[in-house]
Amino acid sequence: MSKITYNTRANSSCQNGGFATYLPWVTSLDSGKVKIAGGKGDNRVSWTNPADIGAFTAYVITHLSPAELSNKIFRIEGDQASLLDFAQYQGVPVEYVDAFDNELQTYVQRLINGKRPDLPSGKAPTGGDAAGLSNALWPGHFKNIKEVFGL
Repeated sequence: MSKITYNTRANSSCQNGGFATYLPWVTSLDSGKVKIAGGKGDNRVSWTNPADIGAFTAYVITHLSPAELSNKIFRIEGDQASLLDFAQYQGVPVEYVDAFDNELQTYVQRLINGKRPDLPSGKAPTGGDAAGLSNALWPGHFKNIKEVFGL
């Protein structure tokens, strides 16, 4: 007779904003402008420095007890900003375009600028589901967009 065993390990996850380091690619900053497709560029979304994600993960798994890590969702972010904010931070003009040659770039821009298809209300979560809720576990370490780009 075979013995059936079940995985009894608890699962946790870390949710973060879009990778802030991808903003130059997302906006074609190398053109000397911030290009925006699929909206006005004024929708503020969550951004996180990828290095902060790894550092936060290392911190919590070495500083929190197994009970504090068990079945948790950690929500972190470095900043909330729009593509118009990014253009202002960079000191470059904005150019509105219909689409990019790169379909993925167009898709990402439309997600940022349009209604969020992953959220029924089209708005970012608030309260206990808010982005950045877990930042308090590692205060003072998350870089905002200006810090990520040395601005």
